[in-house]
Amino acid sequence: MAMLENLSTETVLEILQHVESARDLAALSMQNRRFRAIIDMPTRRRFHCIRVRDKNLDECYKLLLEILQKPSLGSLVREVEVNRVGRWTFTNGDPCERGSQVEGGDVSLLRKKIRMAGFSCQREENIMIGILKERMSGWKLSESTHLFPTDFGAIVGMLLLASCPSIAKLELGDIAFPIEGFLTRANAKKTTAKALRNLREVRLIGLNNTMDDDDAFYHDYDLTKMLKFFHRLPAIEKISVETIKIGANGLFKLSPGRSNLRKIHICHSNLNSRYLARVIGHCKELEEFKYTIGQRCTLYPASIKPKTLGKALWSHRSTLQVLDLDLDNHISYGYGPCDEFENERYDFSDALLTPQPSDDELNKNLDLDCIAQNTFRIPGQDKYGKTIGTFEGFTVLTRLSIGVKLLLGPVEYNRRSSYRKTPLPFRLIDSLPRKIEYLRLRGYRAKENEMYTSYVEELMNCQEECFPLLKEIHGVERYILGVKTPESLEFYDTSYQPRDS
Repeated sequence: MAMLENLSTETVLEILQHVESARDLAALSMQNRRFRAIIDMPTRRRFHCIRVRDKNLDECYKLLLEILQKPSLGSLVREVEVNRVGRWTFTNGDPCERGSQVEGGDVSLLRKKIRMAGFSCQREENIMIGILKERMSGWKLSESTHLFPTDFGAIVGMLLLASCPSIAKLELGDIAFPIEGFLTRANAKKTTAKALRNLREVRLIGLNNTMDDDDAFYHDYDLTKMLKFFHRLPAIEKISVETIKIGANGLFKLSPGRSNLRKIHICHSNLNSRYLARVIGHCKELEEFKYTIGQRCTLYPASIKPKTLGKALWSHRSTLQVLDLDLDNHISYGYGPCDEFENERYDFSDALLTPQPSDDELNKNLDLDCIAQNTFRIPGQDKYGKTIGTFEGFTVLTRLSIGVKLLLGPVEYNRRSSYRKTPLPFRLIDSLPRKIEYLRLRGYRAKENEMYTSYVEELMNCQEECFPLLKEIHGVERYILGVKTPESLEFYDTSYQPRDS
């Protein structure tokens, strides 16, 4: 076997493309002078993560020009964030003195990259070049302040995505021109694009941490539309989003089993179970699913039907490894004539279960009320009651975080009531997966409810015998409160803050 020191520089660089840890690269660069020169840690640090924001547009533009002039630098970029923080960008200082003018040679490189990104329309190309050229003149408000349209940042971000083949993590704010067109082409069924082939994780920022973010309410955001931009990428694994509700435009069609996504995290959002079922069913193999609801105000809180969610997850029982659901405060049991547990027409529709002929393009919006008219039944478990169902058939599920009401049903199961219909179909030890290693119960208080207490005590007594791999249990001795939605701004708690790094 050839020693690493004896390999050619080109071969070493090819190997380094597969080394993701910056610590490992730094350690390797300290081995000898040759490796130190090849790895060039100062340059890698400059290009490892590029954040396109209003405060550093000039810096990002300079990095883009360096990449266009020396394409090998693009392979050093592993993380990109494109966040359009507002409709306009303010910049202090005389722009003509900052040295970021678009020169003749740069224009040729920019035009070439725009065409390579798939923008063959001359009008679109001229618009983008025009915005880049006008960047340094801006609209002068005073001697020290200039105003620029944020399309400049979107264009720079799009060109970075097209020029950096090794991007593994992407954070996006508002997806609009020209990023929307670029992502659509990169994710097309029969695409020849080389961009985003190594992208594994996407975080949708939306309006979080922007001037338009009202942190008291959810944002209109159609996640089903956003999935259309990434679901076919060969290396894609995870998508995460925060503080959203169903957009005003309704729901985009999602064909079942078409998405390469394996991990979906939706935090502090307001989405109903039918919407979630379509997102879950869109995945070929779902490995992680996290959903928390609440903490922001809304006029129409989302309704969660445990059975709908349980049936959607059941189709991934052989692949799901991690499940985290915090939604006990929003469960709807449907005691009226349209009880979901008796009439399954609200579970799924053929918009989810029938492949769409126009799957290559963004489909037209559908009215949620119209979707319920077209139904399709899918297989599930025999017993649900008023619960999400048992996880006993989930063969690889090892980490489970869930509310006690969602798992064991409402407290009414333990009380005499006029609307009590059936007893709980299973005990707690019957509902847990056999290979579980971590369990987190939300909303359980010892001795508060006879049924809950008896089932939890039974679990603790036979833990070693029935679940030998279960090493961590939280929420039994210490009460864990689930997330709630404030009823009004008077009770609104702003303790949750989206990550800003």
